[in-house]
Amino acid sequence: MPSRWVRALGNVAELHRGMTPAFSLDARQAQEFIASLPSATSTARSGWLAVSRGGVRLLPRDAGQSVHIAGLHRLSALKRLLPHARGATFFGDARTGAAAVAVDLPGARVTLGVTDEAWRGHSGEGSLLEGLADASSLDDAELISAILAFEPVIDVDALIIESGVAAHRVRSALAVLAASGRVGWDVSDRTYFHRELPDDTERVTRDNPRLVSARRLVDENAVRRDGEHWAVYSHGGEYRVHLDPPRCTCAWYLRHGIGRGPCKHLIAARIVDGGQQA
Repeated sequence: MPSRWVRALGNVAELHRGMTPAFSLDARQAQEFIASLPSATSTARSGWLAVSRGGVRLLPRDAGQSVHIAGLHRLSALKRLLPHARGATFFGDARTGAAAVAVDLPGARVTLGVTDEAWRGHSGEGSLLEGLADASSLDDAELISAILAFEPVIDVDALIIESGVAAHRVRSALAVLAASGRVGWDVSDRTYFHRELPDDTERVTRDNPRLVSARRLVDENAVRRDGEHWAVYSHGGEYRVHLDPPRCTCAWYLRHGIGRGPCKHLIAARIVDGGQQA
């Protein structure tokens, strides 16, 4: 399996975990919507999808209980499911701009997720970086992986009890397993599920250069607390970081916010903050 596919599996899990349902369609509405989708080669059309008596409308702005889709042509793969569709639910996350649609089928369900830009793939997102910042996450992941065995659905509360590991560390360990594609998130059932893939403990570091850069900043003692903020020194400049809510004065944050995961300065501050609280 290509590395970018594995990266995408992990990022999809974290992006979908933050989504909430916006609206649902019955069988007729779902089939009419899928039939109306433009082909995969069509010119990109974007907007906010919302349900109405006549079906689904494409709006130029958020009307409440609506989902933004960047490039409706990216949903054209659902056309193959048209004869079998028994309903659909749309999910969104205003924080990241990502969206998903889950189509109900006889005895099954297919979920299609899209990023906030038509040109952007899930493998380029950095949604898992915050969870990976925990220094103990790699060791915890080995323990959690052994406990999971072949259980298809993951009960996080049961994992916390059985492992004896604190809740935030269990969730960080799950982020590590997700980064290797071994844990996914079902946006409809709102639960983690287990996926068996070959283990590659070096993938987490190899696929997350921002995490590597953040750890280097920590090793260089470039992070210090400054009152309620953090000061991070990098490339001859000083960046002011606030952890809650997450903010940074660097160009990455000003351009992307946290929509593509935290910048290296935020990650570095979280690593040091976690170490001081441990």
